[in-house]
Amino acid sequence: MDSLIFGKGIVKFDSFIAELKLAKVIKETGLNPEELLAVKNAFEKARTLAKDEKLVAELEKAIAENDVAKVKSLLEEGKKLADWEKAFDKKFIEYLNQYSNSITNPKGINKVWRVLRDDQSAYSEIIAKSENGLTKSGSPFTIEGHVGTGSRTETPYISSFQDKGMAIERGLKDGKAVVEIDLTKVEGHFFDLSDEMVRNSLIKNPRTRRFAQASSEFLIVTDRIPLNAIKPIK
Repeated sequence: MDSLIFGKGIVKFDSFIAELKLAKVIKETGLNPEELLAVKNAFEKARTLAKDEKLVAELEKAIAENDVAKVKSLLEEGKKLADWEKAFDKKFIEYLNQYSNSITNPKGINKVWRVLRDDQSAYSEIIAKSENGLTKSGSPFTIEGHVGTGSRTETPYISSFQDKGMAIERGLKDGKAVVEIDLTKVEGHFFDLSDEMVRNSLIKNPRTRRFAQASSEFLIVTDRIPLNAIKPIK
C-alpha cells in the first residue's frame, strides 16, 4: 500500500487522505484524489532532500492544527517539487537522486553568483544548455563530466560561484554581467563543489577537483532559474 513519509514515521496513504478529509482540505482546496496522489508521490520521491523533509513536517503540523490555508499552500509547494524534473530524462534524474541536498550543499548555501553568457540576460530566466541531461551516447551527464568540459559542451548543470568576489572579478575580466541567485526560490539539486568533502566525494580526477576548487564552483540543476530569483549586481 502507498505510504507517505512524515517526520514522525510512515503514514499509510489512506490515513493521509482521511486526515485531509477531516481538515476539509479536499473540499476547500479543490484538489481531487489524483492531484493528492501526485503530491504524495512528489513528497515520497524527494523525501531524502533536507528542504523537502522540512516541507513534509510542516504539512503534517498544518494538518494536525486543521490549518486549511497552510495545508493548501504546502500542497501547492509540494506539487512543484517534481515539476522541474519533468524537463530531464528519467536516467538523469535517477543519477541525481543518488544525492541529497543536505549532503551536497552541507552549509545550506542559499545565495550564489553567476557570470552570464552573452546569450543570457539578468532580466530573463536562466536555462541550462542540455534539455534532457544526457550525453550524446545516452548516458547521464555526470558532475565530473561537466566540470571537466565546462562551457565547451551542452550540459544540464548551471555553473555559479559560491564566492561573490570571485564572480565579480571574473565578470570584470571577461566583460560579462554578474547576477546573484537566490536558491530559496529555485527548485532543484545543488552541488557546492567549493566544499572539500563534497568535491572529493563527487570528483575523482585530481586536476578536475583543483579546477572546481579554484573557481569556487557551485552547480545548480533545475529546469529553469526563475526571474524572481535573479538579481543583477554588475
